Amino acid sequence: MIGNPPYVKVQSISKNQTDYFKKEFESAKGKYDIYVIFIENCIKNLIQENGQVVFINPHRFMIAEYGLSLRTFLINKKAINKILVFGVEQVFDAATTYTGIFFFSKNAKNISYCESNDMQLKNLKFTSFEFSKIGTVWSFKNDKNTDLLHKLTKHKLVKDIFNGIYQGLISMGDEIQMLEGKIIDDKFIGFSRRLQKNIEIESSLMKPVLKGENIQRYYELKTDVFVFYPHIKNEKNKTIPIDEANLKKQFPLGYNYIFNFKKELEEKKIKYKTNPKHWYSLHRSRELSLFNSEKIITPQLQNKSSFTIDKNSFFPDAGGYMLIKKENDKIDLKVYLAIFNSSLFYYFIKQTSTPYNNNYYYFKTNYIQPFSIPEISNDFQNAIKPLVEKIISEKMETKNTASLENKIDKLVFDLYGLNEEEIAIIEQ
Repeated sequence: MIGNPPYVKVQSISKNQTDYFKKEFESAKGKYDIYVIFIENCIKNLIQENGQVVFINPHRFMIAEYGLSLRTFLINKKAINKILVFGVEQVFDAATTYTGIFFFSKNAKNISYCESNDMQLKNLKFTSFEFSKIGTVWSFKNDKNTDLLHKLTKHKLVKDIFNGIYQGLISMGDEIQMLEGKIIDDKFIGFSRRLQKNIEIESSLMKPVLKGENIQRYYELKTDVFVFYPHIKNEKNKTIPIDEANLKKQFPLGYNYIFNFKKELEEKKIKYKTNPKHWYSLHRSRELSLFNSEKIITPQLQNKSSFTIDKNSFFPDAGGYMLIKKENDKIDLKVYLAIFNSSLFYYFIKQTSTPYNNNYYYFKTNYIQPFSIPEISNDFQNAIKPLVEKIISEKMETKNTASLENKIDKLVFDLYGLNEEEIAIIEQ
């Protein structure tokens, strides 16, 4: 049987359907795409003993967190025997989904894998992998890479170390709700691109926002962009929009500014199925407690690890991700910063994340969480922290910090117990 299952995010279907899928399918976990349950259903209920099912579907399940349950199911059942991935090539003209051809059968002996960037599918070379050597994240570059990835995911996972990895806020329109300017006393003085004029807004309504380009490797954070943030904490410590009457009374300058766009914002709220009553609010405000925490921040798309520390309550936009440490974690944030900026972590991202144009990769929640970190000793902390502090200091003076970063790489290699052959793979 050959098929092309639907690609539909679980958030787009009804609760009754999701409840049913969760009850019936092992792979219905997290923010999955329903093609994963089509795969599981075929193996459970449709495929004959000597039969084969061939699907064209996205290959994200091989590395994404939501695909872990399906990967585990396929390995336990030995129900997949061949994978042909198209890399960054697009198979369908009208789609931007990265896909592959997957061959499913019962009691497979191993998995054969090939990645092709040639849409003519010429000179395909498949490599065979034993099921016992395949880790929780599937990367089939070669046996050595597979073994190395297993070593990088066998310790305590990032998702269990950190309180969470959160995307930044999402506006209802950057040209409306994000403004360049500065805070002077109790006023924000800035420029509105939409109105093409200077404006004043009460400073307590404006928060310093970070675009992806503001977030650079080991650099102290700076910005001249602010976001209109009409949100407060309620009695349950949840972030909610300010009531419109209170917004108008307490912040007349801000209200008069945002009122220029009331009709447009109401229409957008209706379009995106959010409450038009709070037409002036952000699309996704996130929780104020996230922004006010000391945290590690990274852009979502980059061609080299670019993590840095925020101690000053910046608000990243949708192009930034925040790593919030658990309160009882005694490890210094600078130690984690060094690991995430290491060549070892970037190697992991290149093997497991979704590729983009010009060798850029996504650093989103689902791609960071499966990475693991060994137990960190006091000796390791004491060796790493001074190097990180010196790098941050020298970055401020625009000095070259390559030698210091190389020292960090070597310490991280030792932390993970890598041998010379594994280090060579990473450094290539």
